[in-house]
Amino acid sequence: LFQPTDAYILVDATISGLKQNQSVNLAIHKCGDLSSSSYSCGDIFTNEFTNGNLGNIVADDEGRANLIVEKSGLKLHDLIGRSVVLHDTLTESRLASGVIARSAILSQNRKKVCACSGKTLWEERVDSPFA
Repeated sequence: LFQPTDAYILVDATISGLKQNQSVNLAIHKCGDLSSSSYSCGDIFTNEFTNGNLGNIVADDEGRANLIVEKSGLKLHDLIGRSVVLHDTLTESRLASGVIARSAILSQNRKKVCACSGKTLWEERVDSPFA
């Protein structure tokens, strides 16, 4: 997610590991709570201008899908702490999710978050009785 102007955000997503020709939907959800996997992220985010539905995409023969979209009516600062959820359009199940976080430099925030506690892996390790 990137906000080049006040008018819109730019979404550039690449998803791999899908089935060949699988149809999926990417959406911003209300909460960044991953305690129950993607199902604790709440409903799709909406405000008075638009909703968080980013669009449907179909995986290629290698199970990879790309989405580049301009979405007006959303402000990046309102999305920090919420989640992005990948939905299977056929079964309506939630396949994957992640918390929208701020990154100082593009692609330099490669944190992995534990779905059970919402902590980063290095925070989880410090709190672990086995560390």
